[in-house]
Amino acid sequence: MSTLIPTVTHAIELTNRLSELCDKATHDELRMIMGELKFQLAELRMGLSESFQETEMLKLRLARLEEQAGQICPRCSENSYRLESSERDKIFSEIGGCLRTFRCGSCGFSEQAVHIPGLG
Repeated sequence: MSTLIPTVTHAIELTNRLSELCDKATHDELRMIMGELKFQLAELRMGLSESFQETEMLKLRLARLEEQAGQICPRCSENSYRLESSERDKIFSEIGGCLRTFRCGSCGFSEQAVHIPGLG
């Protein structure tokens, strides 16, 4: 979509050139249409620019939220329960099991759980 801005800018330049040609003519209706076209293209360019800025802001916001995202803590219900470490489980390591330690960044609650791939 960012490739549209140069296209719209070029179209505005073309309408400016056509307007100069129309100044020599006496076609009032053509001049009115050209003026309206220039106005519409300028609005389009501004709208696209605003959309790109909003998209970039939303991308940054999403990235920040993804960095902060955690699970709900079973003790305090805050969204700061995160995987702290993962290591091979002593009992289930032969079938790919790992012991995961989770810790809440808000209340400090910690617990361990065995994770076996394919079982959830």
